[in-house]
Amino acid sequence: MKRILILFIALIIGFGAFAKSDYKHPIESQPVAELVIQPTERYNTVKRDMYVAVDAYDNHFISINVNYFKNKGKDDLEVTFTNGDTATLELDKSIKVEADTYYYISDKLNVSKQSYYQFFSIYPISKEQYDDIKENGIKEIRVEGIYSIIIQ
Repeated sequence: MKRILILFIALIIGFGAFAKSDYKHPIESQPVAELVIQPTERYNTVKRDMYVAVDAYDNHFISINVNYFKNKGKDDLEVTFTNGDTATLELDKSIKVEADTYYYISDKLNVSKQSYYQFFSIYPISKEQYDDIKENGIKEIRVEGIYSIIIQ
């Protein structure tokens, strides 16, 4: 019985040690660039916003207003910082955030709610990378399988 109790306490402590995040509610968020993304050579471009942010648990991350680039859940960013350093940032998760809500009233006074959502890809970064991006920006971003990403 004593072993079971010790195992149970160890499991509780172990699960409590997992990193927490609250990407949907950053306490600080700053737009750093607009990305012009061209998936293939013959495809039209789309513009998406890129942010650096910090959540309540002191997690620093890049947030890009795109659900996924090419490989849903597997898109890694190849980032070149302005100082010449490079890093591969792994996608942590894609999130859906309610952006706006509309209410419609029909002839019979029925009210229906319509919500508009935006999707974001979240890439964790270090505090040093966060500070560098806020101060100097990013020189280049690449994603495997994407023809072109231009930073504006």
